[in-house]
Amino acid sequence: MEKGAGIATILPLTILNATSQSFFMGMFFFFGAYFTQKSLARKGYLRFTKDRVIRLGIPLALTYFFISVFTVYLSWPVKHPEHADMSFSELLTSGWANGFGVTWFVLALGYFTAVFLLVSIFCPSVKSKSQKSLPEFSIVHIILGAVIIGVITFLVRIKYPLFKGSGMSWFPFDLGHFPQYIFLFALGIAAARYDSDEFISYSEARILKWFVVFMILVVFPLLFFLGNAHSNGIKAFAGRGNWHSLAYAVWEQVTGFSIIVALLGITKLKWNKQSKLSALLSKSSFAVYVLHPPILVGLSMLFINWEVMLLIKFLSLTPLALLLSFLAGITVKHIPVLKRIF
Repeated sequence: MEKGAGIATILPLTILNATSQSFFMGMFFFFGAYFTQKSLARKGYLRFTKDRVIRLGIPLALTYFFISVFTVYLSWPVKHPEHADMSFSELLTSGWANGFGVTWFVLALGYFTAVFLLVSIFCPSVKSKSQKSLPEFSIVHIILGAVIIGVITFLVRIKYPLFKGSGMSWFPFDLGHFPQYIFLFALGIAAARYDSDEFISYSEARILKWFVVFMILVVFPLLFFLGNAHSNGIKAFAGRGNWHSLAYAVWEQVTGFSIIVALLGITKLKWNKQSKLSALLSKSSFAVYVLHPPILVGLSMLFINWEVMLLIKFLSLTPLALLLSFLAGITVKHIPVLKRIF
């Protein structure tokens, strides 16, 4: 978190973050649920539960007890200059730096999976294939559904605004995003039961693609400047029941749902193949997700004294961060004891 960013840096990076946040975590919950339902139906309760404990539990423990501590250690001298001489072992045993970090998603997916398992015990039909056909969706259904989830999100953020955690160490989530996550997880279970990816046609997906461009490049900057985010920051959009919060919550869900559906409609027709390189990157992606925080923080610390426009620094370090993160992920995938986990 470097200071001194001007509007030329703040606006594009805010658009990038807001756009990413609008869809990518929700899409992960959707796919997580889609394959959870299929995996349970194939493996049965015991084997499924054992595999999930290994797949989710070990990365959580590794992050909580080591990766999070190491990430904090890398930035410690800059963020806490009065205690700059603290060693890694002291920080490790102090308990100050332990946390789930980016693996909050893994923890949430574990909670969601546990709820799904309980529901499937009392309602076995949820883990079996439906004999009915998949309902047809249209762009109107998608936008209307997104608006409804947007309003629910707005109401939740009155109590749980963004950028403020739940305050519980075992529930370290930004609850202001969870209406979307819960809905898309449930939708993923339903999609798996219908055993179909026929959510929308290619022509409708292309229409949504241009709608997404309009929402990102026209509507969001309007919200940004009308809400005085360029001078007062973005906290007004975080919650507390004001119009900024309502507008952003609806924009976020409409944009996010549109991106997800457009990606599904376009990629299944145009990108439904893999090269050797993309297969290698895909297989290492979970390891990259778990391991990338200390790499990004380490790079930030190496270049913290590079005095240049922050947008230029971001654009310069991003390719290097991607390369190092995937090299780390690919390396871990070649370690026999870790291969099964990641």
